[in-house]
Amino acid sequence: MKIESENLMMVIKTVKVPVHYALTKRKLSILDKLTARTTYGVWLWSKLFDEHDLRGSYADRARFYERVKTESELPSAMVQCCFDTASWVWKSYREQLAEWKHQMERAKGKWREKLLRRQPQKPTPLRGWSKSQASAQRL
Repeated sequence: MKIESENLMMVIKTVKVPVHYALTKRKLSILDKLTARTTYGVWLWSKLFDEHDLRGSYADRARFYERVKTESELPSAMVQCCFDTASWVWKSYREQLAEWKHQMERAKGKWREKLLRRQPQKPTPLRGWSKSQASAQRL
């Protein structure tokens, strides 16, 4: 018995399972609140990075860990995750700024003008965010 590979057909079936609207809405609500709390934690860390010129070391995290934890009322793992995110954002900004400065030293003419418009911006905390908004978003 000889099987020809060109005559074989692969069939993929997709099953759609209905989900109750209220269940989906509830899960989205939980996700939105969790995202808001995480954003608030990253904002707090970012503000500390800017004010105290932190570099993202474990010593920096230990120095302000309790302050952020009590102010944001996030669990320990979330506070660490927020620190890691803020640390990555600021590290990325510093690398981009160093590269931009290096390019500015060598640039001339129109290229220099273009580079001036492309200067990396500091990671800015969310404007208008307050602790009362964060507490309203709590689970």
